[in-house]
Amino acid sequence: MNSLKSAVSTTTQTTTIPRPMCPITATGDFIKGVYNTFAGGPTGGYEDRYSPYNEVPPNAIDGDVNSKYLNYGTTAVMNDNLTNPGNGTGFFVTPNAGISLANGVLFATGGDYPERDPLTMTLEGTNSTNLNSSSIWTLLYTGSTGLETTLARQANGTIRTFPNSLTFRSYRLLIITQRGIQDSVQYSESHIMRYC
Repeated sequence: MNSLKSAVSTTTQTTTIPRPMCPITATGDFIKGVYNTFAGGPTGGYEDRYSPYNEVPPNAIDGDVNSKYLNYGTTAVMNDNLTNPGNGTGFFVTPNAGISLANGVLFATGGDYPERDPLTMTLEGTNSTNLNSSSIWTLLYTGSTGLETTLARQANGTIRTFPNSLTFRSYRLLIITQRGIQDSVQYSESHIMRYC
C-alpha cells in the first residue's frame, strides 16, 4: 500500500492599516488669508486678494467641497494668465481645538479650472498670539498637497503625513506651486490633520 504525502504550504501576509486621521481645523476657527508670504519669513500681506464671489479663507476649512477659497496673490487679477500666481499665498489659522499636534494635511480640489490646483506647500506652526509680522514660525512640512493625480473637481486628494512631535496653537499654510497657468490658486478644502 502506497501512502501519499501531501505538502501543505502556509503563507503569512502582514497588512498594515494606516492610523486614522482627524482634522484639527474646522468651521468657526480664526482664519486669515495671506499673500506675498514665504516659509520662515514674516507675513507679507493678509486679506483683500480674493475673488469677488465670496471665495474666502473660511471656505478652506468649512467641510464643504461645494465652496472654495481663491487667492490671486500679489500680481494677478481676474482673467490674467500667469505662471504660479498662488506662490506665497495661503492662510494662518488658530483652531478652536486649542494647542495641537499636526501630522498631516488634506486638500480638496475646487469646482473648476484644474490649473488652479495647488501642488506643493509648506506648513508652519507658532505659539505666538500675534500672527502677523512678529510671529516666529517653525517649519513642519514642505512637500506635496496630495492633489498631483486628483483631476476630478470638488474631490479630496491623498492625505499627506509627516513626522512631528511639536505642539502649536496656530498654523500657517502656504502654497509654493500649482498645476498650471491661470489667474489664481484655489482649493475647496485644506485641513490640517492629526492622528485620531
